[in-house]
Amino acid sequence: MAASQAAFKVEQAVGHDAIVPDGYNYSEKVPKLRVVEPRDIVLRVTGSTICGFDLHLLHGTIVELQKDDIMGHEFCGIVESVGPQVKNVKPGQRVVASFQIACEECGPCKKKQSSQLASLGTLISRAAFQADKAEYVRVPFGDVNLLKLPDRVPDEKGHHLSDIICTSWNAVVDTGVEKGDVVAIWGAGPIGQMAADFSLHNGAARVILIDNYWRLI
Repeated sequence: MAASQAAFKVEQAVGHDAIVPDGYNYSEKVPKLRVVEPRDIVLRVTGSTICGFDLHLLHGTIVELQKDDIMGHEFCGIVESVGPQVKNVKPGQRVVASFQIACEECGPCKKKQSSQLASLGTLISRAAFQADKAEYVRVPFGDVNLLKLPDRVPDEKGHHLSDIICTSWNAVVDTGVEKGDVVAIWGAGPIGQMAADFSLHNGAARVILIDNYWRLI
């Protein structure tokens, strides 16, 4: 498979800054990234946001962080370099990255189940590829996992396409919200609010958001 820990280890050059949890401390120098596999793309990160999943990782409630892990999976950036097999993205273009990694070749991807591409590890790097809390990110299968952003869309809006919008839309579609439905949504964070908007868009007669008082006022 394209991205691997062995491939990462050959990326030795001048380092760049990254947020790498190390117990209660943070190491900030990691190897500089470069294209390793034919479909890799290296991005210079220009915008990133924090997901609730990142907080779970930081607190150790889902997966225990390991040495050199770099968190983050919702980000925009400018393409720095591309692998020889990448034809649809060019250096200098602004893009937003998918929070999942797909290849379009394996069985799960052909079934539209890209989240099952287990060979690349979790949503944090596991040293197979670098996540977005850093100056640069190497994106495996970048020709599939990046979407070009027009100049009129700022990073603050663009990176919503990485996770928030697609996750909330998928929730509404999967639950089959239809005209006249009454929809209850537990959690009024960004995804919950977008799910409420999409539910109304699909014709819901009423949407009820359920959360702590301070998030609802």
